[in-house]
Amino acid sequence: MNKYNFRIMKSVIFPTIGSFPTVLNFNTSSKEKKNTDGKNILFILDITGSMSQFINNERKSSKAIVAKKIIEQITTIRSKNGHNIMCFNNTPSPLCKVDAIPESSGSTLFSPLVDELKKVLTEDSNYSSIIFMSDGLPSESLEVARSSITNIGNITRENGSNPVSIAIGSDADGESCELFAGNRGYNCFIKFEKDIETIVEDVCNGIDCQYEMLENGSYIAVESDNKYYFVDNNKLGETVSADKFLIEKYLNLVIMKYINDANKIPMLRSLVEHCSKMIDDKAIQTEILNHFNGLLEVVKKTIRMVDKTPGMMSATKQAYRGYSKQI
Repeated sequence: MNKYNFRIMKSVIFPTIGSFPTVLNFNTSSKEKKNTDGKNILFILDITGSMSQFINNERKSSKAIVAKKIIEQITTIRSKNGHNIMCFNNTPSPLCKVDAIPESSGSTLFSPLVDELKKVLTEDSNYSSIIFMSDGLPSESLEVARSSITNIGNITRENGSNPVSIAIGSDADGESCELFAGNRGYNCFIKFEKDIETIVEDVCNGIDCQYEMLENGSYIAVESDNKYYFVDNNKLGETVSADKFLIEKYLNLVIMKYINDANKIPMLRSLVEHCSKMIDDKAIQTEILNHFNGLLEVVKKTIRMVDKTPGMMSATKQAYRGYSKQI
């Protein structure tokens, strides 16, 4: 049977505006809710010198302090899960618990993590999730660092563990950290201590999340309604009419795809206008227009204000994902 399972796949066709995807495909997941009780969580924690620096220009908390607070909250909430922490700087340290995390020091080498993670999972593979926490700033070449981060992400997936990455700090290389989760995992970014609870909630969702694999090899997260959604240019199932929820889902996914490209803002506004007209109810049309035009104005201002660093671009995506409550 085709992986997409055409018998239950649904498709909504949207107006053609520029080069944006024109179809929202969605399906009910065939997988039961993931049971993570009794399984462990492995944190791969950066304890290098750069993690001792302030998380942002407010100069209140270091990246290391915020990282430890995130781990403390997760391990408290996830009382049915054990945990281990693999700390690393220029070399990985023996596994420890949250109360034994060493002080941050030393250079940042991601390459030794590949063999160390293989070793850890050979000794005990019972991990429901592996969480990578770093500012992504290497002492080795960027090419070697990114290849290593990608490799430990692949090892995580091969073990059947859910990958979650947390880029920490306003100067973090979120683009590098995202390589750990790849297209199957949660990518989080934190630069303010006040956002810890939001990040913890997102991470917990990432720990429990199921994924469906598409024919192109990409993974789509199963959402709380037990469905998975993705935009494409190909209709893969029965065509259905758009309602407010599906229009919002489509627009959120498209905006996320182009969120760091200011040149796309005018075309996105046009897309919002055309999509809103797919519903006859004038009040709902106005609600969709006002909501998304407001979001796009915020996105536009954010793009102009922040540095075009990978960290800032990743933070913009993270903020939008949290605000939309739909992605």
